[in-house]
Amino acid sequence: NAEYMGLNETKDLMIADCDSKYADDDAKKQECVLAVDVITFAVPALLKALTGLAWDVPFNLCAIFFDNICTQNCCTSDYAPEQIYLSLADGTDFSSMRVTWVTLLDAPGSSVQFSTIGGTSITTAAEPTRTYNFGGWIGVVNTAVMTGLTPNTTYTYTVGSSYNRSTSFTFTTFPTNIGTPERPLRVVNIADMAYDNNSDFTVLSVGAKVQAGEIDMVIHNGDISYADAYMVHWDMFMRKISPAFAAYVPYMTNPGNHELYANFTAYKTRLGLSMPRDSTALEGAMYYALNIGPTKILMMDSETYIDTANIPEAEVAWANGQLTAQDRKTQPWALVFQHRPLYCNYKGFDCKEFAYLLRLQAESTYLNNKVDFVSAAHVHYYLRSYPLSMGMATGYSYDNPSSPVYVVNGAAGNLKENQKPGKTEGLYPVGNSAIGYGVMEVVSDFPNNKHSMTYSFFDSATNELLDNFTITKNIN
Repeated sequence: NAEYMGLNETKDLMIADCDSKYADDDAKKQECVLAVDVITFAVPALLKALTGLAWDVPFNLCAIFFDNICTQNCCTSDYAPEQIYLSLADGTDFSSMRVTWVTLLDAPGSSVQFSTIGGTSITTAAEPTRTYNFGGWIGVVNTAVMTGLTPNTTYTYTVGSSYNRSTSFTFTTFPTNIGTPERPLRVVNIADMAYDNNSDFTVLSVGAKVQAGEIDMVIHNGDISYADAYMVHWDMFMRKISPAFAAYVPYMTNPGNHELYANFTAYKTRLGLSMPRDSTALEGAMYYALNIGPTKILMMDSETYIDTANIPEAEVAWANGQLTAQDRKTQPWALVFQHRPLYCNYKGFDCKEFAYLLRLQAESTYLNNKVDFVSAAHVHYYLRSYPLSMGMATGYSYDNPSSPVYVVNGAAGNLKENQKPGKTEGLYPVGNSAIGYGVMEVVSDFPNNKHSMTYSFFDSATNELLDNFTITKNIN
């Protein structure tokens, strides 16, 4: 039949590509052809799925199944540091900052050198390197922690070794009064952002705000690069965001479904292990908490390695422990960032069965502990809800709401066009399909018992403000 003929034609084209790519290497050619045979015989349905991935298909199939034959170098130079980014080394103590970078080879004596502007340089040795070979990737992830930092101070730093060092970057530590009227906490929120030119305007616009000193931190809640196990695209993405913003402010992440390959191996090695480690979480967990001024931020993991939604009981129990221990008189805000949404209005499993499952698993914990705001992504648009509880709006005002406000912001520029939101009525007053990014500002005025969290959604290409709302509250 036609489907069978199409499969054979696809197989023939892939084998021809193997012949062309490895014309001078019979061993690699045979391995590549074998990979094509295995895939087309064992799981022909996968070929249809592969058309949605931005892969060099024959090569990457070979790299996945025969990673010692079909390899992909991270970098063109042996020791030149690249893909540099910052992350908070601790979720509560901000006197330290972690820096992570990639080199092709493990360079002896790798370190970070940092100082205040014009101050004496301090050298901190890098921690043991980490790597992986899934997808044929060849490279080394380096990381080091800068300690003894003072609040509201600008530091300059370089990373590398005696073989090669990076250019200088700067960052400024959080002030002690962060999250107050005098100094709001300012966070960019992005998700579903690809390595390709669909994310160009988002990267440029976020980078401009960071370079202007307007942003304290970037939260990227899942679907990071859309590499989909093609390691070249991981490297391209990290090289793209590093000089724009990730080397200048903490770049905080949690996983999305596009990071699932080989049980999140690339994500964990490149990013996950550089996020703060919570002693109360399970070993190897990809969720953690940040306590910044008046704000507790839960970075949740809503993913499985088989591409389904799930927040398991152990993670829910961890979140409940974090929230019940929170003193809302001194830390009035409880915010959640995860990849998959509890509420959305697009057709299909993500906004029906999967969203319902996540509500069954986590919504009562969010409600019982008075979570104020939940930012999710996964669906490629921007959507804002009214305060919601168990599928119902509990009010149509954001002044002292009795239940969380939900935002879906998966709009930063994925591999395809953004989706159009469903009807923006009933539970959802605002929806938008523009490529864009969010900016969150948190302010707590304790003397006057006035607390506000403002979330704004901007068009990445024009920086036009497309939506803006403010949650206000008083603490009894």
